[in-house]
Amino acid sequence: MVRIGCGAGFGGDRLEPAVRLLEDGNLDYLVLECLAERTIGLGQKRRMHDPSTGYDPLLERRMRPLLPLLKEKGARLITNMGSANPIAAGQKIVQLAEEMGTEICVAVVTGQGATVVRGLIAGIEADRGTIAGAKVVAAVAGVPSTVLRRSSWRS
Repeated sequence: MVRIGCGAGFGGDRLEPAVRLLEDGNLDYLVLECLAERTIGLGQKRRMHDPSTGYDPLLERRMRPLLPLLKEKGARLITNMGSANPIAAGQKIVQLAEEMGTEICVAVVTGQGATVVRGLIAGIEADRGTIAGAKVVAAVAGVPSTVLRRSSWRS
């Protein structure tokens, strides 16, 4: 049996449920679902001002108490807190873990979001970054993913 707990359901969700799930839930995976179209747009605006940002602004506050618990309990974290800059979010998590003396492995999943969006939205003027004269800060398109088969899960 694989035990999965959801410790956040939106960007500003409370931290306590995630901590409690890790402490008492005997989890294999903890999920922090913190992303929506609005949060991607806000992340993109932050990244435009500072290219090293663009991830969820609560990332550090969430990771500090969770990283040691994840390591202690042998659980894995799945999150979309990378928002508009998943690479920077992964780097930040590695930096925090090093500061805390916690050895972890971090994997970052990226996609071709901007390319997909430019191909899907009719009327986008790619050279000027506008749609119908309005400046585009962020656009979101769902990209299908492959379903994991049980044989690919860790036992």
